[in-house]
Amino acid sequence: MSKTKDRAAEVGPRLRSVRTALSLSQTEVAEQLGVTEPAMANWEAGRRKVELGTLWALCSVYSKWSDCGEETLFAYVTGIRSDLRIRRSSPIMNRMAR
Repeated sequence: MSKTKDRAAEVGPRLRSVRTALSLSQTEVAEQLGVTEPAMANWEAGRRKVELGTLWALCSVYSKWSDCGEETLFAYVTGIRSDLRIRRSSPIMNRMAR
């Protein structure tokens, strides 16, 4: 297995864990990014490499729905940071709950 495939295999499950922790579907995230649902599925399964710019965009989308910043999410997804406590708390969701 190549280093690219190894990295994709590590990043994919982390992307999935963040998305599911936020109760977001692949479809919702794909629409926010302007990509297809199969692209999301391939990234999360580790079948396709996620480009660096796309990783930042994913973390930006996830940060809108959580109390974590983009940098924290990026560090977790790329493996720089091994732990992540994530809560879904979006200003949009908070306003809707009122």
